[in-house]
Amino acid sequence: MSRTPVLTAMLWTSVGTAALGCGEVSPPIVDAAAIDAPSVDAETIDATPPALSFAATLQMRAECGGVTEAATLTIENVAGQAVTITSFDTTGGFFVKTATPIAIAVGQQLQLMVTPPPAVIGTDRGGAEVTGTLTITADLGGALPPVALSSTIVGANLDLVDAASQPIAAIALDSPDASCPAPQTVFVRNQGNADANLFVSGGSSFALGGFSPSSTVPAGGTVSHDVFLQTFGGCTGSESFTYQATGLVCTDPPVLQASFNIAGTSVCFCS
Repeated sequence: MSRTPVLTAMLWTSVGTAALGCGEVSPPIVDAAAIDAPSVDAETIDATPPALSFAATLQMRAECGGVTEAATLTIENVAGQAVTITSFDTTGGFFVKTATPIAIAVGQQLQLMVTPPPAVIGTDRGGAEVTGTLTITADLGGALPPVALSSTIVGANLDLVDAASQPIAAIALDSPDASCPAPQTVFVRNQGNADANLFVSGGSSFALGGFSPSSTVPAGGTVSHDVFLQTFGGCTGSESFTYQATGLVCTDPPVLQASFNIAGTSVCFCS
């Protein structure tokens, strides 16, 4: 039987060099190309599981003028033999007191105390988050993931504002016509996450009204009071008032500079 060159090439492509008997049908030859095989990462095959188990995050808090609250990280030995922790490394000002090396027996746990950095009055702000990491190194198992550390600053953030919520540092009670000037209202705002109790010190030429609705300025809230001129002879002058607060307060005490000037007369009496 004669074959054309094209047919001959097709037959050899299908059957290769297999010898066929009369009437036999060759099974198809399947070429298992590399692209059909599943992708395998050599590092995955060789990866060693961690010998310790612990949470991925740890939350703490630090109070302005109060306590610094530590948190406990539970570290469990999940290997089949004792594991020794060789180091604890922290960032962000967080601190671990436990000394290394320290061994954890099979199936046992270590309660690790982590302390956040203290809150600094005048620098830190209530509601802010301080972050860092804890890296644990052990003598067995694969690399251990870092622990994300976070500490919430707790305290009031106090500042003085006007009726439009714009920050102020001074007020002026002035009169152009020898009359006593009208009082001015000062607002104390708290942008922190803790309440504070207010009281004002200083001043003799001014009378200070009580705080409204109360002397407690809540977290996220505002209170106000009026400042009246009180002079017995003088027509000009200035004084400063310091707004002291009790409770957990992160900001330095706000200071208000108050001045007055009554024109058109040389002797002034206002009360």
